[in-house]
Amino acid sequence: MEQLTLTKIAEHLIAKELIDPEEEQQILSAKEAESATAWYIYALIAVAAWFSTIFFLVFFFLVMFRDPESVAFGAGLFMSVIAIIVNRTQNKDSIFFSQVSLAFNVAGQILMVLGFVFQRHEIAAICLFVIVLQAIMFYLYQHPVQHFAAPMAISCALFFLLHDIEGRQGYLEGPQSIHIVIGLLSAATGYFWYKESSFLKHRLFHYSLYGTTLSLLVMVSFSVFTRSHNLEMWWISGLILSLALLLLEFVLLGSLAKTTMGISILSASLLFCAMALHSPGLIAAMFTLLLGFYRGHKLLMLLSFIFLGGFLFFFYYDLEMTLLNKSLILMGSGALLIILSLVVNRTKLEVQNA
Repeated sequence: MEQLTLTKIAEHLIAKELIDPEEEQQILSAKEAESATAWYIYALIAVAAWFSTIFFLVFFFLVMFRDPESVAFGAGLFMSVIAIIVNRTQNKDSIFFSQVSLAFNVAGQILMVLGFVFQRHEIAAICLFVIVLQAIMFYLYQHPVQHFAAPMAISCALFFLLHDIEGRQGYLEGPQSIHIVIGLLSAATGYFWYKESSFLKHRLFHYSLYGTTLSLLVMVSFSVFTRSHNLEMWWISGLILSLALLLLEFVLLGSLAKTTMGISILSASLLFCAMALHSPGLIAAMFTLLLGFYRGHKLLMLLSFIFLGGFLFFFYYDLEMTLLNKSLILMGSGALLIILSLVVNRTKLEVQNA
C-alpha cells in the first residue's frame, strides 16, 4: 500500500479542486512550523514560565504590599502588552524569548484577573471578564501554551457563570449547568476533529483542539468524584455524549450506515450507551478514541486510553451498580472498541477507493 503523506494528500485535493495551491503552501508551512519544536519542549517552557510567574507575582506583592488592589490591573495590562509585543516581533522559534513572553503573559493575566476581582466581587462579572480576556489573548498572543490553556479557562469560566445564573434563578437543584458545558465541548471536539483538514493552515490549531478535548474529558471526570456533592443527573451528559458518539459513527459509516452491518454497529453502540448512560466518562472516552482512530493521532488515542482506563477503574468500584451490570458494561466496552476500529477501517477503505 502506498504511504500517504501530507504532500500527497494536498496534491490529491488540488486535483479534485477542493483546495487551491496557495492553501497547499499554507498547510505545508503550518505543518513544518508545528513540527519544528516538539510538544514536550513547550511543556517544559510552560513549567518554567509558571515558576517565573510565581517570582513575578511575589515581587509585585512585596513591592506593592500596601495597596496592591489599585495597581494590580494596570500592572497586569502592562505586562500582557509587553508579552504580546515580544511575541509578535521576535522569532517564534527562540526559546528564550518564548519563555520570557509567556511568563509575562501568564503573570499579566493573573494580575488583571486579581485586579478585576478586587474591584468587582460578582461571580458572573468575573467569569465574563475571564472569558473575554482569554478570547482576546487567544487572538493576540500566538503561543501553543496560550492556545492550549484558553479553551480550558473559558470552559471553567463558562461553567461557573452558568452555575451562578442557575443558582440565582433556582432552575435546578444543584449545579446542573455542567451538562450544558459538556454538550458544547462535545460538539466543538467532534466538529473540529472531523473537519481537521480544513484548519491545518492554522499553525496553532492542534494545541487549541487538544485543549478543548482535554476540557471535555476533565469535565466528565466530575461524574466520578461528585456523586455525593449535589451534582447528579449525569444521565443528561450521558445522553448528550451518546448522541454525539452515534452521530459521529453514522457520519463515518456514510453509505454503510443503511446496510445490515451499519445498522448492527449502530445498534451495538446504542446498547452500550444505554448501559453506560449514568457513566458519561466512558462514553466521552469512546467518543474521543473514535476521533483518534479516525484521524490517526497517537497522542489523542493515548489520552483517550488513559481516561478510559481511569473511568473503567472508578466505574468498576462504584458500589451503586450490581456486579452483573458492571461486567456487562466492561464487556460492552471491549466490544465497542472492536466496533469503532471496524468503523474507521471501513471509512478509510472507502476514502482510498473514492
